[in-house]
Amino acid sequence: MNSLNKHFQRLSQEIDAIPIADAHEHIMERCESLAREVDLFDLFDRTYVKGDFVSAGMPVDDWVREEFDPEEGWRRISPYIHRVRNTSYYRSLMGAFRELYDFTDDELNDANWRELSDRIQAANKREDWYHHVLKEKARIEVSLLHRTDPDVYGTEREFCVPVLWVDPLLYGYANLVLLERKVQRQILRYGREALQKEHGLPLNSFDDYLALVDRVFRTATENGAVAAKSVAAYRRILLFEPVGRSEAERIFLKPDSEVTPAEAKAFQDCIMHLIVQKTIQYELPFQFHTGLQHGFGNVLANSHALHLNNLFFTYPEAKFVLFHGSYPFGGELSVLAKTYANVYLDFNWLPLVSPAVAERNLAEWLDTVPGSKLEWGGDCQHVEAVYGHVLQVRRVLARVLSEKVARGDFDEEVAMDLARKLLRDNVWEIYNLEQKRGDRTLDW
Repeated sequence: MNSLNKHFQRLSQEIDAIPIADAHEHIMERCESLAREVDLFDLFDRTYVKGDFVSAGMPVDDWVREEFDPEEGWRRISPYIHRVRNTSYYRSLMGAFRELYDFTDDELNDANWRELSDRIQAANKREDWYHHVLKEKARIEVSLLHRTDPDVYGTEREFCVPVLWVDPLLYGYANLVLLERKVQRQILRYGREALQKEHGLPLNSFDDYLALVDRVFRTATENGAVAAKSVAAYRRILLFEPVGRSEAERIFLKPDSEVTPAEAKAFQDCIMHLIVQKTIQYELPFQFHTGLQHGFGNVLANSHALHLNNLFFTYPEAKFVLFHGSYPFGGELSVLAKTYANVYLDFNWLPLVSPAVAERNLAEWLDTVPGSKLEWGGDCQHVEAVYGHVLQVRRVLARVLSEKVARGDFDEEVAMDLARKLLRDNVWEIYNLEQKRGDRTLDW
């Protein structure tokens, strides 16, 4: 056995035992999973592999079914299985199926899908299923949860702690802003009407609006939020230029029909600077989606992390956490995190997209960025997908670190220190979880 294999085996065993602090998830509430019928089709529908099916030619409308029918679900997805079975999204789920459901066949087919689907359905009716997968199998201590519904603060703290989603605050330039998400077949309603309904505050003046922004942050921290998060890169360029209060107020007072796209951006720019200031005031790290976007109809160039550069040097007291390795802009991300003390890198989602890319980027980051500034999260809805991603990231870490050790960059002691930092310790430190757990009555 050569040196690389020896290091890989030893490090893999130790890395598999590390408990995880997961910096980003979208896990559905356990009560929702218990209430719905989760079969193979539903699990594919709510994981990233759905995007691969659509990319391979499956019509988006085929993901909409009028009633629960596993047979019909299989008839819809089975013609496309052979087209996507090479992708990391698909392989990650297959790994989870083998570990969680004793699925021993090489591939899904007409002869074996039903038994697997029935096992998925039965497991998701178990009261202990989330605990079994997230705690016992994945060994996740805590996950930071981003959901778009107001009830995020009521989530079960055994599994997740909430993250404040700030993007609805960017759309106060109009009473109603409608945005479409094509793959998810959703029409999202933003604007002052939605904010007034959710928070029960009148928004008759710009001062009212500024007070709402502060109240949103105060309420979030009082309810245990440990970070703020923006996915603005799905909708616009991440360049937030300085815009004065008077200009934002002028736009706020205009009739909806008269607000131009340039004015809408200017309003958002002003509010984003205010949001960053609030993250400093309320001591919340600010997570930004950067890089690849799930679904279709997005503009990749909008999501380049370099657009955020002015925020990094304007607000040195803020903590900016850049998501997804900013794929495919990983090299630029290395320079940003190396240059700015307030920039951190989270490669959540990336091992699911491509273990090869995750390994390549992580190898570069370990050469360039302090190990205390790197973290990981799962970025999934179903617990099966979370577990599949955990299996992926542990392998990615073992491969990268064993190659570093075999090459003589550092020894196994340093490698394991880095593994613990990336999987657990950095999240506890960056988000100050120990203090926040002590300050509130939280069950995590």
